[in-house]
Amino acid sequence: MPTKLRRVVGIVLLGFTLTSTFATQAEAQEFWNHFLRPDIGGALYFYNLSDSSNTEEYNFVHLGFLVGLNLPIVPLAENLSVGLNPSLGLSAQLTGYDASGVLSLEVPVYATLKYNTDASWKGSKAPVGFSAGLGVQSSNLLFTYSGITASYLVPSYLLEINFGSRRGNKGLYKLRWTSYIGSYDEPLEEFGDETITFKQFALNLLWVPGY
Repeated sequence: MPTKLRRVVGIVLLGFTLTSTFATQAEAQEFWNHFLRPDIGGALYFYNLSDSSNTEEYNFVHLGFLVGLNLPIVPLAENLSVGLNPSLGLSAQLTGYDASGVLSLEVPVYATLKYNTDASWKGSKAPVGFSAGLGVQSSNLLFTYSGITASYLVPSYLLEINFGSRRGNKGLYKLRWTSYIGSYDEPLEEFGDETITFKQFALNLLWVPGY
């Protein structure tokens, strides 16, 4: 496992430790109902790559699958909390230059501020909720046609609106936007002295089963 990815995994494990400490306020059944129903859904990832000589620029669209958890760790007020939102996304190139296959593994971890629907272990009766988050994202790309790989950490942010309820049969639906903050420059030996600049944003449609 790459060192940078191990750091992200360490952040997630720390989050679980904090969660188990603060979540003692919640009833045990509510706690496990929450954990056994993660965020699941599809994702579209949009990548932009350019070299330092400004002679080449590539755009890729990836279709993928994402699974994650919402951990409302510290309640601030009724229907308002600070928490942690780790997730894992796998995707494959759908369109773009030389669409012979680029695979990606995305592991973002966000510190979140959540209002209404997803702000507590039990959920809320409010029909609509909002979330915003700042964090770090481990991006790992494999260019299958050349064997080139890229793995890096970059700051990113999350914006989300959700509908429904964890307490209802239809569950909770989430429309999420994530993006790098700025870009990331990666020197790649395969390209000599050139530096490749990576940019990315993603759209996610997620569902949480109700209970």
